[in-house]
Amino acid sequence: MAAPSEKTAADMNGRWRLNKGLSGNTNELMTLQGVSWIMKKAISLADIIICITQRGTGAETVVVLENTANFGLRGTTETRLLNWISTSHKDPIWGHVHGRSKFLSAGEAAQEASLTGLFQHFGMSAQDIIYSEAEAADGTWKSQMLWGFELIEGTRYFVRNTRVCRGSKQATAQIVYDYIP
Repeated sequence: MAAPSEKTAADMNGRWRLNKGLSGNTNELMTLQGVSWIMKKAISLADIIICITQRGTGAETVVVLENTANFGLRGTTETRLLNWISTSHKDPIWGHVHGRSKFLSAGEAAQEASLTGLFQHFGMSAQDIIYSEAEAADGTWKSQMLWGFELIEGTRYFVRNTRVCRGSKQATAQIVYDYIP
């Protein structure tokens, strides 16, 4: 279902279902992140829903993402502080992860050379975006993610454009979500 027009990076509160038909290939991303074959298979078959709770404004914003899946897969909870200060957490899928996030304007994203391929390639035109970086605590992989809203085939969706790098290898994918009223 289309994302309501009032939903923006400043208010993503709600439930969102992964749209596998519109999303890119996340298998490559997970391979670079060291996710096991069996876990990748389970994730590919699961119905994945994220419940987002967002509070605060500007650098005081806190975004909590509760990821749930069927098939008895253990869900994950991510807490993102949008103050660009690195935090750490242990994730049951990705292990120990360090990450940081912040709001970013479309203009800033378009000017940032390291984001080429996440912004321009996917044609993001959002005026407000959340930018996140994450890294395995052991340094084996790094990721960059732009969160925002985009028109795809004439319908507005919540998207997370993602790049994962491991050594000289990298993969990108657009991850698309339907709004659940």
